[in-house]
Amino acid sequence: MADTSGHDQDMKERILESLQFRATQADSINTSLPLTFVKASYEQKTLEMSVEATPWTRNVSGIMHGGAIATAFDITMGLLCKAYANVSFSPTISLQINFCKPVPIGTCLHIQAKLSSVNRKFFQVQAEAWAEDNPDTILTTASAIFYRASGGDV
Repeated sequence: MADTSGHDQDMKERILESLQFRATQADSINTSLPLTFVKASYEQKTLEMSVEATPWTRNVSGIMHGGAIATAFDITMGLLCKAYANVSFSPTISLQINFCKPVPIGTCLHIQAKLSSVNRKFFQVQAEAWAEDNPDTILTTASAIFYRASGGDV
């Protein structure tokens, strides 16, 4: 088996750089819903991030709003595509979310994204989320297609 630790480290550095840039985007969704890097694997084509279900993300039912969950999925999956392929831009083409169980406020939500297909123009990604204190129960799943943009496509 080939040593992929260099690829893993490069991918992690690209993710952390993107997160650092997002943190500078004052008054944006990027600073309102900060995600935290957990781990990434180049060989497995995966990225795990976490996000806190804070009172700001609460809907009228008192649980994490579906739009906040969708945003966390979108950012996580997009970062995976961008970092894995080392592209500057990877816009979302489609995003499908399945809300299986509510996410209580105070939950540390973990999202794991996995690239299921990579080609010249598109990425297909699958993801699932669980509470940090209950990793055996999937709360939400998602699938998405991202465009593999090059510098001239922006």
